[in-house]
Amino acid sequence: MRLKAVKFAVAALAVAGLGGTAAALATPGKGSAPTTVSITTATTPAAPSQKPTTGAGCRPMVMLIVKGTTSAGAGPSSLSLNVTGGNHFAKLLVANNASTALTVNTNANTKVTTGSGATSTLGAIDSGDTVLAQYRVCKASLTGATTVGALSTLTTSLTAKKVVTLG
Repeated sequence: MRLKAVKFAVAALAVAGLGGTAAALATPGKGSAPTTVSITTATTPAAPSQKPTTGAGCRPMVMLIVKGTTSAGAGPSSLSLNVTGGNHFAKLLVANNASTALTVNTNANTKVTTGSGATSTLGAIDSGDTVLAQYRVCKASLTGATTVGALSTLTTSLTAKKVVTLG
């Protein structure tokens, strides 16, 4: 019975975190040999490093979607867009029912598709076509862009993740 009490006391100390290592020697009882009980408590692991809120690998990232009509045919790596709509993050670009001119930059990793999902190219986009451009951007970068000019400059500095031709 005494051995159980000693084990319980050592376990309680370990759970309470009052010691790094605890050991007890039980007194021999009827027919039992001396027993040593030892419990080592683990140190708490360091908190994982926080993800950066800006720059490469930032978190959280959000999708910025702009919709508009092209003002000219697409070039090899960009197209001019008169923004007429978009998601919540693009609302500054269409504030007060105004249209904002925007240059959509692309690269070899940018997916260009039609509205039905078929693969397309930038060369297939004509003047006057309705286009969606999707960007992955740090949310902190968007909250810092509080004016139309700041958001327009930010999107022009980015490369579109996907361009969808709606017709």
